[in-house]
Amino acid sequence: MRKNNVPERSVRRTRRGFSLIEVMVAAVVLGFTVAVVGALYPTGARLREKSGNVSRAAALLARKMEQIRQYKYDQLNYATLFNARVIDEDPDGNTSNCHFTQADNLAAQLPEPHGELDISHLEPDLARIDIRITWGGWVTIGNQVSATTYIADKDVKVVP
Repeated sequence: MRKNNVPERSVRRTRRGFSLIEVMVAAVVLGFTVAVVGALYPTGARLREKSGNVSRAAALLARKMEQIRQYKYDQLNYATLFNARVIDEDPDGNTSNCHFTQADNLAAQLPEPHGELDISHLEPDLARIDIRITWGGWVTIGNQVSATTYIADKDVKVVP
């Protein structure tokens, strides 16, 4: 019993609020949650940027492929593609390597981009075109999209 003749048990029931232990546990849980969310934010930002870059690169790749498919088999050479501004000028004068980084202004859409076009004449009437776009950025693993298309000489007649 207390001085006022009020039992100690009833005094405890009338107190309101949290104990120090409850407040400390809540603070630890809140701190842990904030730390986890804070750690995940940079990863999410990097993945969002990579996803956007992959989407832009895939669209650029599809556009370049359709641009190349407009040419006939006998037009698939350095001079024709350079004069049509499909590929960049090679500073070394090497006409076997075709790049299109500046021709398509890739730098405006991707970080540290590089576009490359390889034309292989497999047979006298068949060409294989490999198109690759690579880029840099925060995440550097897997920053490449590529596609292959074939263009045949339509004027070739098959003799049965």
